[in-house]
Amino acid sequence: MHPRNDGYTAAMIDGEGCISIASYLQKVMKAGKEYRYTNTQLAISIFQTDERLMKWLQHHYGGTYIPRKLEVGKRQGWSWVPAKKTLELFVLRMLPYMLLKREQALLALEYIRLGKAKPGPNNGSADLQKKRQDLAVRCSNLNQRVSPTTNTSNV
Repeated sequence: MHPRNDGYTAAMIDGEGCISIASYLQKVMKAGKEYRYTNTQLAISIFQTDERLMKWLQHHYGGTYIPRKLEVGKRQGWSWVPAKKTLELFVLRMLPYMLLKREQALLALEYIRLGKAKPGPNNGSADLQKKRQDLAVRCSNLNQRVSPTTNTSNV
């Protein structure tokens, strides 16, 4: 990671990226009983149709990228995600430059800092699960907001 690239990369996240905390129902079999609980997952990614950007991101920040097509008949695209082991550092480096997704990045940082404990049935992590679910709801609400207006004319 090189600091002079951080502003450009943060702008890519603001424009072509996604920061989300998803909440989903998890089913687990334990001792012949089925347990259901809500799990959460943090995702940070940048989508682009030019693979050169994906290679640039991978070179400067690590992580990985995979091919994706959003709709049938559309151009090939790629989705890059930062490495999990450097995720906290990555978010911290992007924060000073972020504008549109700054609040989501702050929630992502809070999510990362909650720790490595895995939520699940009967492992004493109900409070952790509640905090993660709350972050997921707050992040989802932010992601559904209308884009901010600017002072530029609509030409």
